[in-house]
Amino acid sequence: AVVSTQSTGDKGFYFAKIRNKAENDRFVAAAQLAFDEDRHEPKFNHENWIWIGATDLNEWNEFRFYDGEEINFTIPWARKQHDNKTNAVQGSQDHVADARWGEWDDSFGNDWKRPYACQCNPNGMELDEEMQRINEEWETADKKKKEEKERLRAEKEARREERKRKKEERKQRKEERKQRRERE
Repeated sequence: AVVSTQSTGDKGFYFAKIRNKAENDRFVAAAQLAFDEDRHEPKFNHENWIWIGATDLNEWNEFRFYDGEEINFTIPWARKQHDNKTNAVQGSQDHVADARWGEWDDSFGNDWKRPYACQCNPNGMELDEEMQRINEEWETADKKKKEEKERLRAEKEARREERKRKKEERKQRKEERKQRRERE
C-alpha cells in the first residue's frame, strides 16, 4: 500500500483494499513508517486516519470496496463505530478510514483532508502462512467474543426469568395465605 496525500487515480493506483487482519496489520506498519509523528489528539484528528477503499455508498450500512467486492473479514471498527452519522451539510458517513493504529471509522468523505492509501494491484496480495494464521486467530477471537457475549446475555435473561418466576411464586403464596385467613 502507498500512503499519499496526492491524487493517484491518474497513475493507475487503486484505493487500498484491506481484505483481512494480516493486511490490516501490514497497513498499520506501513502507515507508521510513513508518519514519523506520534498520534494526534483528539482521536479523530484527520492526521490519525487514512482513507482506504471501503464504503457503504451503494447500500446503507453494508460496507464493501469501491468496486463492489465484499469485505469478508471481521472489520476492526473503532469503539462506537460504525455509526453512520448524518447531517444536512455533509450527508452520511459513507467512507472508511483506517487509523494509524488499525481501527476503522466511517466518515464524511467530502471535506476531510486525510491522506489516502492506494495500491498498484487491484487484487491485493497473496496470503502467506503467517498472514493466514493471523487471520484465523482474529476471526476465532471475534467468534469467541460473540459467543461469550451471547452466553452472558442468555445467563442474564435466565436470571431475570428466575427472579420473575420467584416473584410470581411469592405473590401466589401471599394470595393463598390471604385466602386461608379469609376462610378462617
